[in-house]
Amino acid sequence: MASEPDSRSVFVGIVATLVGLHMLAVTLAAVPTNPVSGFFSHQTHYLYPFFGQSWRLFAPNPISADQTLLVQGAYVDGNGNLRKTPWVNWTKVEQDVIEHRLIGGRAGYISTKIYGALGLQFQQLENPEQKKLSAGTSALAPPTWDELRDYLAGIGPDEDDLADYLRYDRAAARLATEVITARFPNRELTAVRYALRDQGVTPFKDRHGTDAERKAARPEPNQRVDGWRIPTFGPAAEQRGVADFDRRHR
Repeated sequence: MASEPDSRSVFVGIVATLVGLHMLAVTLAAVPTNPVSGFFSHQTHYLYPFFGQSWRLFAPNPISADQTLLVQGAYVDGNGNLRKTPWVNWTKVEQDVIEHRLIGGRAGYISTKIYGALGLQFQQLENPEQKKLSAGTSALAPPTWDELRDYLAGIGPDEDDLADYLRYDRAAARLATEVITARFPNRELTAVRYALRDQGVTPFKDRHGTDAERKAARPEPNQRVDGWRIPTFGPAAEQRGVADFDRRHR
């Protein structure tokens, strides 16, 4: 008879411990980002799809960096020389909707949605040689998507990380192709590429300085330039939509 209360006590203790750990995880996942929550982020990751909360809209964790997606194309001129178009700041084009249209719909912005995934999927490539090869492709004769996948799979793990990287990389190349084609319609592109640029905002303590002082106090930008990819087009309606959006908001 004495064993039943003991078993019940053990069960209650286990359940109480699990509930307590879960509540602690919910708390760490819900509070603004800090060193403690960051340290336990892997343990609390299972909560994010259901209880994740972005605090970047509010203090004390406002936007801390400008993140910009830039695209560029390459082509051969009439003399047979390889040329590059200027970089097009697509994030700036998209943000024109916010800056100059106070009333109206708020569609999702491509660069905002894809920026984080492009950086994350590249970093998750396990073999450094995969990253080196991916960024070192030719602007004159870039590999096809099948060739690129075979090259990367041949020197490193051919797993979900590689497939995810190529999926987002191709989406960015498709956007770059349609933007550059819209901006430079008379160029016959040989390749396109994109760059991810982030720059921290001016530190809070320097916010009251002059324009020159605030600019000097701002951290230097970081930029990763992806490799050259074959021009990749979406449906004709998508191309017209990108061209129309670029014409109205650049």
